Amino acid sequence: MENLHQKKILPDSSYTYLANNNYKLDVHDNALVYTDEEVLTIQRSMPSEMMKQILQVMVGSRSINSLSPPIKVFTTSSLIFFYIIEFSYLNYFIKKVLEEKDPLKRIQWIISYTIASKHLILTQEKPLDPVLGETTQFQADDLKIYTECISISPIVVLFYGAGNNYKISGYFEPRDSTTPISNVSHKGMKLNIVLNDKIKTSYFITSPQFQVNNLLTGKRNVNYIGTQEIIDKKNKLYCKTFYNAESKKSIFDKVFTNKKDRFDFFKGIVTQNKMLFESDSNEVFKSNEVISYYEGNWLDFIMIDGTKTWKFDTYEPPELILQNQVIPSDNSLRNDYKFLKEKNLELAQTWHNILEEQDTEDQKKRDKFKASKEALV
Repeated sequence: MENLHQKKILPDSSYTYLANNNYKLDVHDNALVYTDEEVLTIQRSMPSEMMKQILQVMVGSRSINSLSPPIKVFTTSSLIFFYIIEFSYLNYFIKKVLEEKDPLKRIQWIISYTIASKHLILTQEKPLDPVLGETTQFQADDLKIYTECISISPIVVLFYGAGNNYKISGYFEPRDSTTPISNVSHKGMKLNIVLNDKIKTSYFITSPQFQVNNLLTGKRNVNYIGTQEIIDKKNKLYCKTFYNAESKKSIFDKVFTNKKDRFDFFKGIVTQNKMLFESDSNEVFKSNEVISYYEGNWLDFIMIDGTKTWKFDTYEPPELILQNQVIPSDNSLRNDYKFLKEKNLELAQTWHNILEEQDTEDQKKRDKFKASKEALV
């Protein structure tokens, strides 16, 4: 796997770098720009490719159910890997959490984890969707992670993981909203972290949205938008992070404030007032019931109550690797991936079509069984 931490300092900014080989921070356009022109060329040719398939359906030479992007547009990494890559940061931050006794300081390290992991952006290539029953088994240091796809319409992926001092569990239910100009994706993560301490402290975490702009023309750029929530029910601590926080400024602030924050600027609060936590208004930052405030640029650093808790070059996460022994349903054993990695696009497409047909039939059988079971109740 390529090194995700290749650093490059640009002359006119103190915090700029390559998130990986395919991104650069464009100071002029105030954006994180995707730079792999080969991938962009392939993807931007897709509308014409799909029109050819539609014409073939219209003349009766192929079935409408066979419509799908050609295999060449896909990457050899699984969709699930894209979701769990941020877990490679967990061991580092859980150790920080366990060194603290104060619940507030503990949750501040959890906040730091959720933001630090956001810079682990991968390629813009499209990963293949998981098939029904598909599993993965990865590990990062002592954290072992297991996943299973339990639904394809919609996609739902369960996950479970165990480290030396904690466990994680939850699911992903991804959804997308796409226009010809942009795509907003939400991996629909619900994550529970349970510490192996005396009271089994637990943290419930959601995920923000990820926006990709300029899909068809221009400089493709990415950013996180929306909010992310963290809850420690035992200690009644509620955290909310606002991404793309420049857009949260009032009209007055935008007009009369000279300072313009960078696109990846975020800010957030910790409170024990649940009603305040549930508000998305910019007014929450003025409340005297905010017990901790944090801000920063998710590409570079996190500042909590005036102290930096993470910088980009502070820590390089371990590689997320495949476990030694996997079960037969593991993603790594899929034939379409195998031939895609070998650049045998013809066989990769053939096996991909076979898997999609099997997947569709399996889902129909499950839906039919579910319907018949509900009819008996």
